[in-house]
Amino acid sequence: ALPHTPSAKMGVKYTLSEKAYVKLILHALKFPLRNVNGVLVGRVVSDSAVEIVDAIPMLHSSLAVTPNVEIAMEQAALHAAATPGGDYTLVGYYHANELHADDRFTKAAAKIADAVAGGAAACQGGSTACALLIDSAKLGSEVVG
Repeated sequence: ALPHTPSAKMGVKYTLSEKAYVKLILHALKFPLRNVNGVLVGRVVSDSAVEIVDAIPMLHSSLAVTPNVEIAMEQAALHAAATPGGDYTLVGYYHANELHADDRFTKAAAKIADAVAGGAAACQGGSTACALLIDSAKLGSEVVG
């Protein structure tokens, strides 16, 4: 199941590492009947390229628990900044819905994605953050089939 990645900025190419892909897919598979979300760690390579090197799972429960989301994002941002090897920061957000037929971002998920984009814009001087929605229906069918 390939994730859908609408870009915040048209023409930006996002490269997702195998490590990041596996982590976000395993997070969705571990909790198939819940909303899951997390942030994407990476760096802006150029105005038109973002390299995503890691995914940090945050929650697998209700997204309405604002303090938990805020704490998780703060910890993830600190982890990204401390990652050896480069100027890493939060460059995106991923989400999988609990209902397989639901292929859209909820209001709560969109707010979290906007917060990540706002933080990325502050760090990068302009946002190239992305929001990635995992297609739960395709993910489930590929595991069963």
